[in-house]
Amino acid sequence: MSGIDPLAPFVDESLVELRTAQRKLLAAVPDWVIDGLLHGIPRTEPPLSDVGGRAEYRIREMAREEMLGAHEVLERAGKAAAASEVLAVMTQWIKNAGGDAALLMQEVMATLRDELADMPTAGEDLKSMSRMVVLLDLADRVATDGYRDPRLDAGPATIPE
Repeated sequence: MSGIDPLAPFVDESLVELRTAQRKLLAAVPDWVIDGLLHGIPRTEPPLSDVGGRAEYRIREMAREEMLGAHEVLERAGKAAAASEVLAVMTQWIKNAGGDAALLMQEVMATLRDELADMPTAGEDLKSMSRMVVLLDLADRVATDGYRDPRLDAGPATIPE
């Protein structure tokens, strides 16, 4: 970091690292969990805070606490999301491959399909993960760097007064 941003005086390297880790975690949350929350998330014009970093850091701490309750479900969701992406790549590759290479890759794909089948289900208690998602979305809305998870980004809008 090349110094403190005068517009975001409380943003430091530790907050940037926390943002990065939590944004990766949020990306692993299944789409259907995000879709179930969208109707309750208000449209806002970010950033919601003009004191960059202080509110964001506290909200991210709260999200980290929720993550502890959702750790197992999040880990499974992350593996399943990665498996889905890798399966798509491998399927494209196999279409153009042949012989032993294609057969070997199909064996690897069986393992990935098992990981994908272990995706968390709607019947599980997902409250911690859902609270974490809402808190991380709020933290991103408070952040001064302008990033939003594309699945949660409802676009610019005004806050009703």
